Amino acid sequence: MFIAVDQNNTVYREGSAGPEGKPFTWMSIPAEAKIVQLQLTYPFRIKLDAKGNQPARDFAPLMSIGKFSRYYFMNEATVRFIGGKAEQGLEAKIVGGIDDENKVVFEFRLDRLGNCSISHYPLAVLESKIENKKFNKNIIRQGA
Repeated sequence: MFIAVDQNNTVYREGSAGPEGKPFTWMSIPAEAKIVQLQLTYPFRIKLDAKGNQPARDFAPLMSIGKFSRYYFMNEATVRFIGGKAEQGLEAKIVGGIDDENKVVFEFRLDRLGNCSISHYPLAVLESKIENKKFNKNIIRQGA
């Protein structure tokens, strides 16, 4: 699940109640929102027992990025054909941070098992993907 925070500290949470009562998605973020922080929650929870004065805790770890010019989020899915039936499965969630000043893109991929990988490439590569219609430019949101 993604969690985005904008310049007004408004929090946008994937799957929460969105416009018209539908689940909130990345495309539900208002165009005027300027993102200051983008997080992905890991697909598992961590439980810590109480120790001394510390209460027990149960939480999902977060991976967080910030200070980028622009951001994007996308799901990576696969389709498996088993016995003539198609089964779609979510493989990973990906957040990207675009640094326009240094002309570089950082991409953070968190798979369904909790493995995280980070890659980076020149902004020109992303621009080429957009030009060749291999990347939907409408998923890019402005940073603060």
